[in-house]
Amino acid sequence: NSYIVAQRVEERVIRGVFIEQIMEELELELDVELVTAVYNEFVDQYQTEAHLIESVDRQFGWSVDQFMEYIVLPLARTRALDVAVSNWSEVQSQPRGIIQDIHAKVFNDPDIFAEIASEVSTSLSASDGGELGLRALDEYPPEARVILLSLDDGELSPIIDLDERFVIYQLIEKRERESGDLVNARGIAIDKKDVYDVIDERMLTAEIERYLQ
Repeated sequence: NSYIVAQRVEERVIRGVFIEQIMEELELELDVELVTAVYNEFVDQYQTEAHLIESVDRQFGWSVDQFMEYIVLPLARTRALDVAVSNWSEVQSQPRGIIQDIHAKVFNDPDIFAEIASEVSTSLSASDGGELGLRALDEYPPEARVILLSLDDGELSPIIDLDERFVIYQLIEKRERESGDLVNARGIAIDKKDVYDVIDERMLTAEIERYLQ
């Protein structure tokens, strides 16, 4: 109904304000190439750019500039801030602390790796005790490949910082092949906070004044 729609619009506006505020705090500027890439993603869904413009006008009555203002720029800002959040040490201190505690536990007792993985890992392999199966080395994140090759069977990796999560691996087996190395490892992943987590936290603590009802 109209009340629910109004709530969603209001929430979106508030989130947009927070995103702009945080970008200012971080002195983060919006890259023109990112804006263009986001716009082109919409264009690619149509035969031509003209078809996109026609569709936007027909559905919403917006000009191209309005489409950029209401849709493309907010999405581009969200993506830009999400990348920054991934590397924001203050924000990531909680998930980093969790993975550090886990690393300490399994370092002292490597035999509990599978148990811990099944309990806390956020990866799809958690139900299998974190075991990933024998696979080509290049199926692992680039940041992990050299580390995995340096491990002995049963050995634990350091904490590996990926774009969206922190990961620990325990090597099970590796095989050298002319066609490429194969590796089987267990993994424990803890997701990083993302831009939506940051905005949700801001919304819980902020004082929001509404001038229009």
